[in-house]
Amino acid sequence: MNIKTTAMLTLYALTAPPLYVLTAPPLYVLTAPLPVQAAEPAAKSITEDPAVTFNRCVQTLESQGVIFTRLEEFTTGKGCKIADPVTITAIRQPGRSIDFPAKPVLSCQYAARLATWLSDVAAPIAHNFAKSALKAISSGPGFVCRNRYNRKNGKISEHALGNAIDINGFVFADGRRIAVSKSTTGTEAERRMLMALRISSCGYFTTVLGPGANPAHKDHFHLDFGKHGRTWNYRICE
Repeated sequence: MNIKTTAMLTLYALTAPPLYVLTAPPLYVLTAPLPVQAAEPAAKSITEDPAVTFNRCVQTLESQGVIFTRLEEFTTGKGCKIADPVTITAIRQPGRSIDFPAKPVLSCQYAARLATWLSDVAAPIAHNFAKSALKAISSGPGFVCRNRYNRKNGKISEHALGNAIDINGFVFADGRRIAVSKSTTGTEAERRMLMALRISSCGYFTTVLGPGANPAHKDHFHLDFGKHGRTWNYRICE
């Protein structure tokens, strides 16, 4: 599924009548290709100094209006590490201000992708349905040194690399908070908003999990940018 298709699906979610798929089983699209220009991390020379790459990313965040603190590269053991860590606290743009109360720690590259999705797509979608400006993102801490699903053994989580965030709610200027857990139990507008946000995020992240995917994600959207297989051409959108 390419970006054009994703955009069409999002537009449909914005305008179409409510559908039964709000409570249908999760959709598996493990073989849906993503266009390289939309999904693959910024290309860099094999010999490029990581500090140069980090500096370039920092400039991108600044241009996006992201308020952040640059951290030093760190490794905490068990393969948990971030080469370009930042703590993001807000996105400030003309006519828009989105806060991150949890101050998540993320890789710079991931933070830039998250900011793009929020600014270009998520905030307008949320405003359209809520009739109020998106004010804050209720989320987890971003970086957590653990394996997937907190299992003792197995693959390391993208959270342990700074490539993931868990969003459990969206806060608006009028004081309302729409929880992701309302994906099937909220009002019609809330359900449709959360559906549109979920669909649109599939065009920006390689893994999107939420209510209905499995019990571990019953109350939040997990958005990560992990590589599935040998290329960046596939994603999981559940």
